[in-house]
Amino acid sequence: MPELQFPEGVKHPGPGQPETFPPGPWDPGLFRDDDGRWYLYWGSSNVFPLYGIELDMREVDSQRIAYIGRPRPLISLQPQQHGWERFGPDHAGENQPSYMEGAWMTKHGGRYYLQYGAPGTEYNVYATGTYVSDHPLGPFEYAPYNPVGYKPGGFVHGAGHGNTFQDAHGNWWNTGTPWVGHNWTFERRVALFPAAFSEDGQMSVDTRFGDFPHYMPTAKVADPQSLFTGWMLLSYRKPATASSTLGPPAAVPFIAANATDENPRTFWVAAKNEAGQTLEAPVKARYVRYVHGHVGAKHLAISDLRVFGDAGGPGPAAPRDVTAKRIEPRTMTVSWRPVPGAVGYNVRWGIEPDRLTLTYQVFADREATLDIRALSAGVGYHVAVEAFNENGVSKLSRVVSVRQAITSR
Repeated sequence: MPELQFPEGVKHPGPGQPETFPPGPWDPGLFRDDDGRWYLYWGSSNVFPLYGIELDMREVDSQRIAYIGRPRPLISLQPQQHGWERFGPDHAGENQPSYMEGAWMTKHGGRYYLQYGAPGTEYNVYATGTYVSDHPLGPFEYAPYNPVGYKPGGFVHGAGHGNTFQDAHGNWWNTGTPWVGHNWTFERRVALFPAAFSEDGQMSVDTRFGDFPHYMPTAKVADPQSLFTGWMLLSYRKPATASSTLGPPAAVPFIAANATDENPRTFWVAAKNEAGQTLEAPVKARYVRYVHGHVGAKHLAISDLRVFGDAGGPGPAAPRDVTAKRIEPRTMTVSWRPVPGAVGYNVRWGIEPDRLTLTYQVFADREATLDIRALSAGVGYHVAVEAFNENGVSKLSRVVSVRQAITSR
């Protein structure tokens, strides 16, 4: 078999590795172009790139797919340039191999957006990135605004390995697979986030309050952020009691407080699986009780009992003294003055001051500083911070540049 020709910037498998194709197609994604031609994209590896090939649908039967030509290596990871492609929690695994997988193709405005998941399923920073081309098989150009789907903080973590589609009204959506990792290292769930394409073609996925309640649109929506209901988290770290707990708390941490810690990897587990009574109708209340009816498992277990609404008071003030300093080409440190009464903050950044498409959500019981290791070398960024509490969201702080350390007041 002839040696593959790898495009510039696409990683060769390296010395000692086969120069043919890995077994597969693994993680396949099908795409039908406007002209009726079909393409297949695939790949899941820390060595090999993503591949693409055209399909001959005239030859398809129930047993096989026919290819046109040879598969093309299209894109590969470059963590030395793209900080968000670094492995590990918060991209801390500098010298560990990252994984590229989950190919998906979307066409918009005559251009082709080849999406991929990286750097690892089992981490909070599992994200979706995209390369863009004028042809379904490339050559592809890295999008400087990557990653497009990113959710490293909040209740659920991770937004990689999904797809992008339009609903019946023409609204764009992006799915992702947030990490749970309790029963199995790669345990995940499926999330749905609003997505959009700007007039100049920038793709974005809105995860700002991605695990808070949203409206489901019944018509075309101009601004995906308008789907956020504004219902705020009321249950964070609230005192919780339960009728029973499995095992001694000192030995098995299944205490009731786990149900309000916004961590899907901790649980309250009841000592017994017994039925109870129900509450007849929704009420305005100071306390919330869960009464067990039935569960098919051996034990009733609740990861988090999340309560949303409006506490009826004033929203928080906008964060002040926001600074953003680039400490290396792929990393910045963002700091701000703590806001009294805040439950948490959204650190928002992007490549344009009026287009802060990426968000890292942190709770206010941690330090008011954050290292963001998801930048791409050679790309300029802008950052701002907003606070939220049980009543609403603050105005955005002044937007600052991360090309150098700047303080806003």
